[in-house]
Amino acid sequence: MHRVGEFVRRPYLKNIYNHFIDPLFLGPLKFREWKSALETDSVYFSRFPAELGMVSVGFGSRAASVIDVSNANKKTNITIGKYVEIGKNLKILDTFGHDMDAVSQANFYIAFGKDVPEEEITNLGPIVIGNDVGIAEDVTIMGNTVIHDGTVIGTKSLVSGEIPPYCLYGGVPAKLLRPRIDKELATRLQRIAWWDLPPEVVWENRKLLRSNNVADALPKLEELAKKYRKSP
Repeated sequence: MHRVGEFVRRPYLKNIYNHFIDPLFLGPLKFREWKSALETDSVYFSRFPAELGMVSVGFGSRAASVIDVSNANKKTNITIGKYVEIGKNLKILDTFGHDMDAVSQANFYIAFGKDVPEEEITNLGPIVIGNDVGIAEDVTIMGNTVIHDGTVIGTKSLVSGEIPPYCLYGGVPAKLLRPRIDKELATRLQRIAWWDLPPEVVWENRKLLRSNNVADALPKLEELAKKYRKSP
């Protein structure tokens, strides 16, 4: 279980990690690619990053417990955007070794204590979780899934495929329950991309971002976008 994200909460430990622990111990083991995760709050995986493919975690994202990636390998690519809230017991399932049309569903390699050949393991595809996404507890995300910005996934859902932005999805398999925000307003929010504003600006405007009156909040957010970026 990899827990370097814990250093984020203690800046002095983060400095010790960057200057001493990482170069001496983690660098030779090729874990340096995980250093970017130190800029987030806390997102832990059940396997070391070196055992996975490309892993990217955006600023301000947080997971309530370790993300289970036991059904993943070095071909598994995971992207988590900025300001993502992940509930307990998220499982990412990217590898699949069963042919549903075969005579037997038994895994004979494991049954006989042998390693499963790579050519018999199918990776479903990349997992992309957008910005400002909310994922409730006990959710399973299949490989080849894209969850677009601003969407909320309900408890105990099984998610696969392309999930549109600013919607509420839930169930097994997960289906559209309702739009979370009016489509026109959602389009404007995506154009603003508030998550790309400087962190100090996001913090200063946290109450505005938590407002449930989206129509009133949008003009102010658009002004912020114009101020800190040339165009929203």
